Amino acid sequence: MFCPYEWTNTSIPQVEESAFLITAAVSCFLSMIGAVVIMMTYCCMVTIRNTTRKLVTVLSVADFITSAGYISAIVAQRYTRVDKPFSDTIYCELQSAVTTYSSMVSFFLTVAIAGYLFLAISRKTVAGKRFYLASNLVSWIVPGIVIGVALKHDMLGRNGDDPIATGPWCWVKCFDEDQRQQSNTLFFMLFAGKFWEISCYILTATFYVLLKLKLYLHHRFHSLDQLNPDLRSDDRNFLYVWLVLLAVRIWGTIRFLITAISTNDILQGKQFDTVILYLQAFGDPSQAFFNCILFCLFDKEVRGRIVHAMTCSVPIEISASKEPDGTSSLSSFGQSDYKSQRSDPSAAMSERAKLLNKKNPGHEKLYQSVNCHWSESNEHSM
Repeated sequence: MFCPYEWTNTSIPQVEESAFLITAAVSCFLSMIGAVVIMMTYCCMVTIRNTTRKLVTVLSVADFITSAGYISAIVAQRYTRVDKPFSDTIYCELQSAVTTYSSMVSFFLTVAIAGYLFLAISRKTVAGKRFYLASNLVSWIVPGIVIGVALKHDMLGRNGDDPIATGPWCWVKCFDEDQRQQSNTLFFMLFAGKFWEISCYILTATFYVLLKLKLYLHHRFHSLDQLNPDLRSDDRNFLYVWLVLLAVRIWGTIRFLITAISTNDILQGKQFDTVILYLQAFGDPSQAFFNCILFCLFDKEVRGRIVHAMTCSVPIEISASKEPDGTSSLSSFGQSDYKSQRSDPSAAMSERAKLLNKKNPGHEKLYQSVNCHWSESNEHSM
């Protein structure tokens, strides 16, 4: 058996089908909200607009399209006529083309984010605008070519006897009558999604391991904004994009690998298949929701600005990780501190050394020697 297990021999219980569709719909709505929040933070917060944030904003656009396409398929499948199932409509093929395209764009942009971080930390001088433009051209054009080839061979959509094999939406038509049709189906499942998805897992995980090793061995005492002016200290969160993608989309890949490799009917165990289907229905559209948690709630500056906007309170601390004039938080001394500096220069130098040591703990001995030299020179002058 090649095509995923379908519930055609026995009718699907109405309660179970409704719960399945509701699970997918909730995931789609959460993902759309998350994508909107990411886009709004980019538009409203000027200080976070670097190349990585631009890429994740474009990624959110692709994820929003995917979730919107999935939820439209859910609504269409729920309310289609009995005499004409959703899989027989032209909208099924259209939805498959749109969501397959946007999913592949998401894979390409996820790799682009990991690749840019690797280059920005390794080379320190990367043309951010050129990389952003080139990655967008590749990410949006190559999937379009793939979709065009799949449409030409009439492989996008869904068979009438395969009602929810890939979730409540359409993807690639599955044929397993003979060896030739099975090979053709397997090729287009790889070509129109799974090959790019699995490659995305491997590439982003490789970049993650290399970056973590490099940061630990060479830059453990530095923040990212000290390594490259186009990065922010909170951009470390971008290192975990691949984990989000893997966690939410691995379930569909597991079902694909089982059905493509297995020679027996592993998925005929209905309880096992039901669990995987629920995880796939929630996971496939939910990437933007978890990206929102990673890039908004776990980002100190963005989280602070969001809390400030929601509570209308004055922010206690303004992040100085990316000031245009390159100054650090050393310039945040108030007027009272300035007076104490003039009356006691050695104390001022001590405070300055403590602050610098807090920013760069690996240079403690250097700051101590500077402090001692300042104290000695001050005593001689007196």
